[in-house]
Amino acid sequence: MPEHSPGFDKNGNRLKSDSPLPLHYQLREIIRFEALNGDLADKDGKMPTENELIERFKVSRITVRNALDKLVDQGLLRRERGKGTFLKSNTAVSTSGELGSIVMTISLAAAAFLDDCAGRAPSSTKSATACLLMSNTVNA
Repeated sequence: MPEHSPGFDKNGNRLKSDSPLPLHYQLREIIRFEALNGDLADKDGKMPTENELIERFKVSRITVRNALDKLVDQGLLRRERGKGTFLKSNTAVSTSGELGSIVMTISLAAAAFLDDCAGRAPSSTKSATACLLMSNTVNA
């Protein structure tokens, strides 16, 4: 697994505590992106431990667990008691140059957004409108 500066993703982006997006959501999207691009798991598909993610991103255990739990629920990761967390497939998915991959990425992002809309009350009229528009688009 490549080394990154603590608290940053591989592109040098830091989790933003002042963002309207919760830290677990930001972390989940970084983990998803890096896992799908083959930058996070080892050759056997094993993901970093919770402690390694805590240290790297300088977040709490509950933030890491919330991010990983959602990725397990969405089918990207699987957990094996006593062994660790693994990618569902041991091979990373390439998302470059394929229309189907772009559609899949957009669909995953929409599903994650709708999950977040369903899990909390919108914090503003703008958030409520975005949730409503997205749900109408997906359900159309």
